[in-house]
Amino acid sequence: MPRAAAPSMGATQARGCARSGKWVPRKGRARNGRLDERRAYPLMARVIAEHEDRLRHEVPERREALFDEAAEAWLSYLRTERRAKPSTLYNYGNLLAEPSGSRRRKGARIMRAFGGRPLFGIATKDVRQFLSRLDHEDLSPRTVNIHRQVLHAISEFARREETFGLPENPVARTTKRPEDEPAPIETFEPDEIRAIAAAARTGRHRHRTGYRHSVYSVETEREWRRINDQDASLFIVAAMTGLRLGELGALRWRDLNIEARFIHVSRSISAGEETSRKARRSLVVPLAASRVEELEVLDGVADACA
Repeated sequence: MPRAAAPSMGATQARGCARSGKWVPRKGRARNGRLDERRAYPLMARVIAEHEDRLRHEVPERREALFDEAAEAWLSYLRTERRAKPSTLYNYGNLLAEPSGSRRRKGARIMRAFGGRPLFGIATKDVRQFLSRLDHEDLSPRTVNIHRQVLHAISEFARREETFGLPENPVARTTKRPEDEPAPIETFEPDEIRAIAAAARTGRHRHRTGYRHSVYSVETEREWRRINDQDASLFIVAAMTGLRLGELGALRWRDLNIEARFIHVSRSISAGEETSRKARRSLVVPLAASRVEELEVLDGVADACA
């Protein structure tokens, strides 16, 4: 039988190059979205030139930035773009407070460690050492993780091209501490809630110096009874609706529809300021008959004070 023709030298070399991982030329034009050698080199040269120009004009200035500047810019970003709650800004402000000289100054730990330091000079090992020091203080794992979270968020914000252009987040390779299981939520039975309300109506929830042994005018005694009845009704409404303390504090009579038996909750108190409720979504809470009765008591108290 005739032998098969041996492959040419060119085909053999091409297969050998493919097996060795080298480039193998292809015939024909490059497909859409792909570059051939002639087009790739000019594009590569342009990208390199643009990158070097950016390094010359932007990076030297940014490399002089301090951690303090990044922290302040991040807080401003939370306040303006993210529209964070006042309580959130307050808590983060405490964590980033300037050192006061007192070791017991709440929230000064981050600035004691990183305040005044160049942002680009903070390495992963620095963050690891900082978190390790917190581990040896009388702090819970959750508190250590909160400090880590703030550092991570600041560094991630600083990585943005329009902020500081930090090459990498030094916190990303640190370890999050395992946290304990949350404590069980304490709940009250209906009888207990009624007992709390009964105690409030007699004024036992208040601490008034000399109240039991002092003589007040009839008007003062009447005002104390009004306040106690109001508090008792508020305790029942709070327990039966499940609203947060901030949401309860922001309720107004216009939010109540007694006839339809519901409360419209759209606001909350955060760090002493009235703002939209959590997740910025309003909530409609249905009311049982007993809760409506208590609210009617409150309404009567409010009319009496008007």
